[in-house]
Amino acid sequence: ARGLLPENTLAGFDRALALGATTLEMDLAVTADGHVVISHDPALNPAITRGPDGRWIRAPVPVINRLTLAELAAFDVGRMDPTSRYAGRFPDQEAVDGARIPTLVEALALGPRAGARPCISTSRPSSVH
Repeated sequence: ARGLLPENTLAGFDRALALGATTLEMDLAVTADGHVVISHDPALNPAITRGPDGRWIRAPVPVINRLTLAELAAFDVGRMDPTSRYAGRFPDQEAVDGARIPTLVEALALGPRAGARPCISTSRPSSVH
């Protein structure tokens, strides 16, 4: 669904379920205060992340396991930086301003109502904790 809506967001998962997805693939990270969140990368991605000031983040980018959940919630992952190569790959993706990185609990709450199963993984186990 990332071609339609921001990936790894509640809006993206909800759209995938509405389109008939039966499995939601999720990569995990853990915040500094122990909350499990959905993120493909251990650090925030500058191609899709705006800071609390509304500007695109730049290097060095924040690492999720060094942020509390409250700090992480200040970042908006609801649209792509139009100057990024990533945006060129998904030109039809609809922006969802205000989208945040969801917790695993929030994402799992979407599945039961649609009968979907989670597929939870990480490609970097050492980055999860």
